[in-house]
Formats: sequence, C-alpha cells, structure tokens
Amino acid sequence: MKTKLTLCITLLISLIVTSCRDKNAPEEVVKNYYTHLLKGEYEDAKKYLTEDHQSFCDLLITVTPEEERTKLAKTDVSIRNITCDIKDDTTAICSCEIKTKLEGDEKSIKEPVKLKKIDGTWYVNQGKESLMGDEEVVRDVPQPTSEEEILTVDTLESEENVKKIE
Repeated sequence: MKTKLTLCITLLISLIVTSCRDKNAPEEVVKNYYTHLLKGEYEDAKKYLTEDHQSFCDLLITVTPEEERTKLAKTDVSIRNITCDIKDDTTAICSCEIKTKLEGDEKSIKEPVKLKKIDGTWYVNQGKESLMGDEEVVRDVPQPTSEEEILTVDTLESEENVKKIE
C-alpha cells in the first residue's frame, strides 16, 4: 500500500513540475524553432516565426528537395547556452550555441536571435536577412542613384585594382 501511495505521489509531483515549465518562454521558442528548422521541418519551424517572416520557411519548402529534407531529418541538433535579454514587454534578444551533427559532419555556431511578443506569445522575429548578417547594416549601405555614379564607382575600383597589381 505504501509503495502505491509513494508511486502516486511521485507521479503527481512529476506531472506538476513538467506542466509548470513555460512552453512559451523565449528560450523554449528559440530551441524549438532552430530544432525544427535544422531538421528540415519547415512547416513546424514556421509556427515559431512572426507572420512577417513566415515566407522564409515557405521559400525553404519550395527550394529544398524532399530527399534533402529527409536527409536533414536525421540531423542531431543540440541548442545550448540559451540566454535571453528581455528588452521590454514585446522585445527580447537571445543568443545560443547551436551544434549539429549529420553523417559525421559536425558544425557549431553562436547565433543571436530576435524575438517579438504578440498577443502574449513569443515568436522569432527574423528570417532570411539574418543569414546575411545584421539587417540594419545591409539597409545602411548607400546605393548609387544614377548610372554616372555607378560608372564612377566601378571606374575608381578598377583603377585601384590596376594600381595594386602594378
């Protein structure tokens, strides 16, 4: 009788502890997003993105062949050292270490992640532009405004390259 009571109490405590874990914590959102993304589960990863960035997963679904996604499903993904700095009620910046292993090929990167809280739920707020570096930097690059300006810039760069060769 005591064994059954102890077992029931242990089971009840386990249930309470696991149900208290916040599945919408920024750390959990980051972990779930990258796990699904790196395993080629783009529909599942899409659920963790803001609406503005869901087209990123749609693009991946379109351009990634089914054989490749099947191969990616075998990827061993480990997300560690997740730290989140909640800036305000709707913004958080997290960083994490992502390790992947597929067919003996291991990779490890540290990734900054932007999150946005919408209607009480955290979402990853970045997409394809994060693959190219900080999106603000990309936008701040001055663009030539005329054909003459483009030719001038190209000519100056060409002249500099010629001088380097000589």
